[in-house]
Formats: sequence, C-alpha cells, structure tokens
Amino acid sequence: MLGGEVGATLTRKLRDGSRLNLQTVAFRHRVQDAIVREPTGDGRFRRMNRHAIRSTGLELLADWSVSSGLSLTADLLLQRVREQQPTAGDRPAEHQPGLRGRVGAGTPFAFGARILTDLRYIGRQYCVHPELATEVALNSGVESDIALEKSWALGGLGVGAGLLSSLRGTIGIDNLADATVHDQCGLPRPGRTIRFAIQMR
Repeated sequence: MLGGEVGATLTRKLRDGSRLNLQTVAFRHRVQDAIVREPTGDGRFRRMNRHAIRSTGLELLADWSVSSGLSLTADLLLQRVREQQPTAGDRPAEHQPGLRGRVGAGTPFAFGARILTDLRYIGRQYCVHPELATEVALNSGVESDIALEKSWALGGLGVGAGLLSSLRGTIGIDNLADATVHDQCGLPRPGRTIRFAIQMR
C-alpha cells in the first residue's frame, strides 16, 4: 500500500469552562493488487486481484463537553474510493459510501443517570448484486438511537479488593424510527431493537 495522511488537532478550554476538541485528517491511499469480489454468473462470487484501489478523503471529528456532564460529539467522513482496472475501467469500490456522518449527545438525568442520543447517516454506496451480476447502488439512510445509562462505583469489590471497581447498566432503543438502511445487497441492517447491557470493570 502506498499512501499518505496529514492531520491537525485542536484542544481548547473555553471561557465558560467547557472543553472543545477538533481533529481533521486528509488521506490518499493506493492499494496495489487489491482483492475484490467478482460475480461468476450463477449467484456466487470469486475473489480476484484488481489492478489497484485508490481512496481519497477527509475525516473531521469534534467533541464538546462541560463539567455538568453535557456533551456533544460529531464526526464526518468524505471519501472517494475507486477500483482501478486498465482493461475494464474504474468503478466504485463496494461498501464504501462517499459520505458518512454521526452526531451524538449525552445529558445528565435523574439519580445520576445519563440520556444518550445518536444520529447516523450513511450515504449512497455500491455493491455487486449476486443475481444481477453487476454493481448496483444502495440508497442513503439515517438511523437514530436513544439510551439511558447509569454507572455505580463498587469500590474494588471481589477477590483481592480490586476485581470490580464499577458497574454500568444501559437500556436503549436502536434504530428508533425503524428505518430501512442497507449496508449489503438485499440485506438491511436490524430494525427497531431494544438493547439491555451490563458492563463490569
């Protein structure tokens, strides 16, 4: 692989006591003899080498937080990824959307809990359809999540008085709007899902 990246990071404490972090990265990569999928014409695929895959893009990340617990995060990816083949021409690489973004927020709630919200956007992307044996476009889509999270300090409970230091419980709804978002040909991502998790540290 031949490529390069250049980036910059800014961290600043604002006058109101909040903290702001900004990061940007520009990249350009070229992978020689990349392995990709090609249809065989009978609904199956074979893996073969393409001349190269070339990607160019820009990634932006930001987060802002205050001591009260309120926080905002955002990230954005702009990219152009192409498969190169001298005899067949260029085509978009599979499952590489040109635009992908996310915005998240966390806010304090009652009894020390936090409400977390997340909004994700996946732009138009392409895949090789197994039945059509050609590349087709997958439409863009938006997903939204919401969750309630609470942490408890355990004070080093367990064997050796340090095995468990904290416990975190989360209950949430993923894909709140039950949106149809495809990241593979003919196979959408899960619809509205109730999620419950316990994490021990």
